[in-house]
Amino acid sequence: MESNKKYRVGDFARIVGFITAALVLSVLTVPPALAVLRPDFVALALIYLARFHPHGIGVFTAFVAGLLVDVITFGTLGQHAIAKVVLVYLMLKLFSKAHSSSAKVQNFLIFVLLAVNALVIFMVHLIVQRNAGSFALWLSPVTGLIVWTVAVYLRNRVEIYRHGSIG
Repeated sequence: MESNKKYRVGDFARIVGFITAALVLSVLTVPPALAVLRPDFVALALIYLARFHPHGIGVFTAFVAGLLVDVITFGTLGQHAIAKVVLVYLMLKLFSKAHSSSAKVQNFLIFVLLAVNALVIFMVHLIVQRNAGSFALWLSPVTGLIVWTVAVYLRNRVEIYRHGSIG
């Protein structure tokens, strides 16, 4: 019983750590030319957690993370919260069916999820602010997929090193 409790605390700490790191990366000041290339790190963190730790994350976590993004970026309150809820819900549904698919199929699904995230934010911009947002919103799924691919590759290499095989 005690080891199970430690496992839960460790999972909670991992989730909070991932989301905190993603929030920090989201607000770091970068030159304007690089800001256009910045992926949605919070979306990537939520996808990663939902992919590799699906029992520790759900739509409530996504909602809170999205609200935090809205607060720290001074955005329209709720736009990222809605987008992240849709993202995590679809992620949990899609990857339960596509868990054993090829890496190409999984990367395509990640791109689609990041594009849906951008689409939800775009729709909120149109409805609430009456503008289409910035070009960076549509470049974000592409750069996010690149970051995702590198992160999963590195994760797999670490797993191979630690355990001798992926699993």
